[in-house]
Amino acid sequence: ALDVWRGAKDVAADVRSKIDAVLVRADPDEFRRKVRASNLEALIALADADDVRKRSPVGLVLLAERLGTLGDAERAVEVARTAMSLAPTIVFGACELGRWSPRQPEPSWDGAIEGFMAVLALRPDAPAAWARLAEARTKTGDAEGGRRVAAEWTRRAALPR
Repeated sequence: ALDVWRGAKDVAADVRSKIDAVLVRADPDEFRRKVRASNLEALIALADADDVRKRSPVGLVLLAERLGTLGDAERAVEVARTAMSLAPTIVFGACELGRWSPRQPEPSWDGAIEGFMAVLALRPDAPAAWARLAEARTKTGDAEGGRRVAAEWTRRAALPR
């Protein structure tokens, strides 16, 4: 959660540095520390390393997020897929797949659909996943599918909790 907050665009530099200080103390994982401290070139090297499948799925999700944020959506998708193959129930791997698939040099709205469908299988009440799934369906030319997804989310949101 702190990594997500840290990566938000509107976080002030002083707040980001405080979050970094907490992460250094709270997270002893050396791989995740490397990911947080790396530039794009170093992240690419981590993603392309022979031992990438031996990394924790949580570390790989962080690597995917950082790669995408720093401009390599294609590698972000590859790493997110690796994380999902190692731990299919970690929802953030599916989020990163859905997030970065349409931002690759050759956008893949089908990859976004795959990612957000996986998110919804794990967390059916995730509003952003419903919205992005509706968008992805529409972008693939399935406007009716997009409307059905939006209608289903509207129906679910109206149910008493």
